[in-house]
Amino acid sequence: MASPAPYSKPRRGKENNKVVAFTTEKGSRVYAPNGGTLRKVGSDLTVTTSKGVVHKITGAVPRRKWVNKKVSAGAWVGNASGKVIRYSRFTKSGTQVDAMKVATRKNNKKSGTWMPGVKRKPNSGGGDMSSGGGSECKVVWHTTESGNAKGAIDGVANYVTQRRSAYHLLWNPRTGEIVQMYPSNIAARSLLNARNIATNRHGKVCIQISIVGKASDRPLKKGRNLLGRRKLMEWFDGHGVPRTNITSSSRSVSQFTKSGHTNHRSAPGNDHTDLYMAKEDWAWLLRP
Repeated sequence: MASPAPYSKPRRGKENNKVVAFTTEKGSRVYAPNGGTLRKVGSDLTVTTSKGVVHKITGAVPRRKWVNKKVSAGAWVGNASGKVIRYSRFTKSGTQVDAMKVATRKNNKKSGTWMPGVKRKPNSGGGDMSSGGGSECKVVWHTTESGNAKGAIDGVANYVTQRRSAYHLLWNPRTGEIVQMYPSNIAARSLLNARNIATNRHGKVCIQISIVGKASDRPLKKGRNLLGRRKLMEWFDGHGVPRTNITSSSRSVSQFTKSGHTNHRSAPGNDHTDLYMAKEDWAWLLRP
C-alpha cells in the first residue's frame, strides 16, 4: 500500500494493468508497498523483497535515512515529487507483472463502527444519531486537560465514564494509545446541546475524539510525531469524513453542520476553548 492510497482511487495504466497511477499532492507521504530493501535507482525508488521481487515507485523522492536499508511494508519511505505516483512490479528475472495486486490493498474500504485493533471501554447512555437531523459527516476534536504519560489514557477513560461524558475515542499521540468508548453510530456525550441544535447528534456521522493532554501544550502542533495518526485518519476516511478544516471562531451553526474536522471551541452553545490549532496544525494532522 502507498500514499496516496486510500486517499485516491487507483487508475489502471495503459500497459495491461502493469502500471498503476495515483493522483496525489506534491509532498504527500509515500509508503512501502512491501517489505524489502529500499534503493534509489535513477529517478525511481525500488523496494526489493527477500525473494528478489522489485516494486518500483516512480514520482517520489526517498527519505535518505532508509536508502539501502531494509524497510517494512507500510513504512514511510519518501514523498511525492509531483502530483502523480506510478507503481510497477518485476520478478527476480526482470519480467514485469501485474501491479494491481499490491496497489489495491482494500483501498477506500468502508469503516466499521468499532475501530479494529484498539482497546475498548464500552459506555452506555449514548444518543441515537438518527434523531439529531443533518446529513454531514464530521469529527469533533477535544483535549482531556490531563497528563499524557503512558497509561494515563486508562485513568481518563474511567473518569469520563463516571461523569457520563465519554467521547467516541481517546487518543494519546505521544504514545500511540487509543481507547474507543462508543461505536461510531451512537452519539457521544461530550458537548453541550445548543438551543437550536443537538450538537452531539447532528449529522450522519459525528465522531468525537479527545487528545490525552493539555490544549496549552498544543499536542497536535505541526512537526510533532503523532503516533497512531494515520490509523485514525484512515478510519475517519472510511466514514466519509473529508480531510477539511471546518472550524469557526464564532461557533457558527452553519459551519458546524458541514462535513469535515472541527473542535470543541467551534461548537455552538458551548463555552470550552479546547482545542486551539493553527491552520498549519490542521494541515499537519489531516495530511495524507
